[in-house]
Amino acid sequence: MKKEIIRYTICAAVILLLTLPGSLFLKNAKENLYHWRIDMAGVPEISYRIYMEDTGWQDWKKAGEIAGVVGQGKRTEAIELKIDHAANMEGIKYRVHVQDLGWQGWKKTGETAGTTGRSLRMEAIEIEFTGELAEKYNIYYKVHAQDKGWMGWAGNGETAGTTGMEKQIEAIQMVCTPKSMKTPPESYNSVTQNEINPYIGQ
Repeated sequence: MKKEIIRYTICAAVILLLTLPGSLFLKNAKENLYHWRIDMAGVPEISYRIYMEDTGWQDWKKAGEIAGVVGQGKRTEAIELKIDHAANMEGIKYRVHVQDLGWQGWKKTGETAGTTGRSLRMEAIEIEFTGELAEKYNIYYKVHAQDKGWMGWAGNGETAGTTGMEKQIEAIQMVCTPKSMKTPPESYNSVTQNEINPYIGQ
C-alpha cells in the first residue's frame, strides 16, 4: 500500500511539473531541447563583438552569448560580425541605426557597423544571411534597449531596437538555427525578454 502511494505521489509530481504553466522546469526543458536541436543541426558558427562606451572593443562572443553590458547604462557604438561556414556559402550582412546619422549602409563579414570614437549610440540593428546560408538557416537576434530591457527576437533582416526615441542599445544576443526551427524561447541562455516586440519606432 505504501509503495502504491509513493508511486502515485511521484507520478502526480511529474505530471504537475510537466503541465504547470510557466514553471521553471518547463522553461529549462524547453531551452535545453532548443540547444540540443541547434547542436544537432550543424548550424554555422557566428561570432560578434561590440564597441562599448568607455571600454572600446569587447572580446568576441559566440552564438547565444551576451555582447555588451546590462545594468550600467553604457551605450554600444559599433558592432562586428563574422561567420565560419563551408563551401563558399557566402555569409552575413548587417546594418545599424546610429544616433544623428540614421541607417548606415550594409556591412559584410568582418566589417564595422556603427562608429568608434564619436560617442554616438547604436539604436537599432538588422542582420541577415546571404546566399545559400539564407536558404538553409535563420539568424535571430535581440537587444537590450535603454529603459526597455531585453526586447523580443527579430530575425532574418527584421529590425531590433528603437528609432526616433533616443534610446541606446546596451547589449545584444544572437543565435543561428536551421530553417525549420521557430523563434528561440523567450528565456534563452538565462536571458528573459521584457518586451515582446523586437522593435519600437516613432
